[in-house]
This record gives sequence, structure tokens and C-alpha cells, in this order.
Amino acid sequence: AELYKLLDELAVTAAAAEKLPMTGQPLQTEQARAARNCLAEAADIWPHCEQAMPDFQNMCVALAASLGLPASIQMGRIAKLASRGSMLEWKDNYLVIDQQVFQSLTSTDGHFVHDELLFNELQRDMLEMLLTRKLFGENTNPWQLSAANKKQLRMAMDEVMAQPPSSQSVALRRDAQHVLSQTGQMGKLQIMPSAGGALGHAWLGNDLSIVPDKTQKKQTIGTHFMRTALRLEPDDCTVKQWPVRWLSPEENEVLHPQTYAWQITVPVEAGRLQEAAKNVAQEWKDEALPFRFIGTSPEMRGTACRVSVLRAIAQGMDPAASRLFSHFNAGLAEPDSPTEIANRMNQFMAWVKSLASGPVVSS
Repeated sequence: AELYKLLDELAVTAAAAEKLPMTGQPLQTEQARAARNCLAEAADIWPHCEQAMPDFQNMCVALAASLGLPASIQMGRIAKLASRGSMLEWKDNYLVIDQQVFQSLTSTDGHFVHDELLFNELQRDMLEMLLTRKLFGENTNPWQLSAANKKQLRMAMDEVMAQPPSSQSVALRRDAQHVLSQTGQMGKLQIMPSAGGALGHAWLGNDLSIVPDKTQKKQTIGTHFMRTALRLEPDDCTVKQWPVRWLSPEENEVLHPQTYAWQITVPVEAGRLQEAAKNVAQEWKDEALPFRFIGTSPEMRGTACRVSVLRAIAQGMDPAASRLFSHFNAGLAEPDSPTEIANRMNQFMAWVKSLASGPVVSS
């Protein structure tokens, strides 16, 4: 039944696969840099905002301007969205934010609640919405795009998010030089990249490698609108969680051979990284956290392998590396796959090297 459903979807998708003409304008490099700076500035500003909706509307106007789009938003609204694949949409010159997301981000007096992860995910959806309008016309929404158009949109989003932060102070340059002085002692993150229907895997040496224990009873926790490996288009998918299976070095080698793994340098001394990995493993066990690839609401986060290794890397960083990592990631949603973790970490390390030897842009 799954195969026939997939074939039916393939036929429908193939019939509509012809790319929409790019009635808008292509993304310019300077616009990508300006948009990246807007995301970072908004992330710095929003914890101090006094009026959540008007302030977020202003952030959207600024991001639209950075992309060369007219700022035609009249006002913001809160509603249950018809489009389930995004946290917001643009309708009749109104910025409409998903009601559940907005409530999770705001207090009863209308101020922003400091949920950095959720706010950055909202900004990611805002960037997607605006880039769609820029590339394919003002009446186009992301969920209307063909597979070929979605690829163009994804490439444009990646170009924005790959831009380094423009603010490079004397203090940050010193931090970069300090981090690079430890290059020979830095630890490694292991990544088995995503391929086809395989989601990939991320782990830290012999100390932190988790997978779902599918020999145990699973728990259905709700649904999430997303595209899975067995679907060409997104749909409401059942989300399950399992107890965590802690892989021993021998088990991990069988399932994820080191020979095929990417070895990604992280800005943490190897000994500190090993200790942090052990600490996170113990925290996971003490909290009896389940393994779920994704959550079903803003309050429920995924607890997959990518989350565990990011937590360990963050815990292992010294203050200089932590400041740099926070600055680099300002305004960016967390990587949602092992492959994206590898890309983000490689981009970060390249930026640190450039910052350590390059000119200071701002003091």
C-alpha cells in the first residue's frame, strides 16, 4: 500500500514538476549578506522588545528590505494557519503568525518570552516566505512550489545562512586567535551523513552515541506536518518516541563504521569534549529522556542524536569559543540533521580562521 501511494504521489508530482518561471529577481550576494545581518540583529533585539507583534512586524519589514522587497506589510495578525508547513504567512499584506507559536513566544503582557530556539525557527520561516516572494512573485507561497522550485528556494536560503556575521570586533578577534591556538588539541565530531531515506547519525567517540531502542515499546505522541523519506510531499506524519539505546563502541562500529564517517573538527579541546560527552550522557539518563526525532509542539523538542552532540559541544566550549559560537549562530535555527551539523561546524571553523587573521570591521 505504501508503494502504491508513493507511485500515485510521484505521478501527480511529475505532472506538476515544471518549474515556475522566476518572475521575481535572483538573490544577490550583497542581499544575502544583508539578510544574514538582519537575522542576527533581530535575535539580539527581540529579548528586549516591548511589544511583540509590532516589533516582529518591524523585523519582517527590515528583512524584506534587505532582500530588495517592498515593505508592504500593513499590520500583524495571529491566527490558526491554513498552511501547516510554516509558522507564518503573508496574506493580503498582513503578516499572520501561527497562534500557538505566538503564544509560546509571548507573555500575558505581550512581551517576548526568551525561547531562542523557537524564535530562530520563526525567523527561518520568515526568510523562506520572503525569498519565495522574491524569487517567484508576490503571490507565491512556499507550499505551492514544485520540487525544482523548492530546490532553488533551498539554495537561496542556504546562501543566506552560510554568510558569516559582519560584526567582527577586536574582542572577537582575540577570541578567535585563542581558539585557533588550540587547533592541535581540538576534538572531533563523527557524522554519518544523510543519504536517501537514511537520516544519518552523529556521535562523539566512544562516549556518546544514541539511537532509538526499537526492541522496546514505542509511544505515539502526536503528529507533525513534514516530508518523510517515504513521501514526495509533506503530510501529517505520526511522531513516535522510544527509550534510548546507548551504543557501546563495538555496537556503534557495526552500525556506523568509522571508515565511512566524517571527522568534523569542533572548537573544544579533546579531553574537555570527552568529559562533556560523558556528562551529557549522564544527564540524559538522569532525566530519563526518550529518543524522538522531532517534537509535536513548540514546547516539545526533539531528543535525537544531533541534539545530544550539540549539547555536549556547547558544554565543552571554553568562554572564548562559546562567545564566538553564540555570535556566529545568532538568528540561525539549529541544524535539523547530522549533515547540517557538519556543514554548520565547518562554516564556523572557517569563519574563526578568517576572523583571527582578517581585518577588524567594527570595534
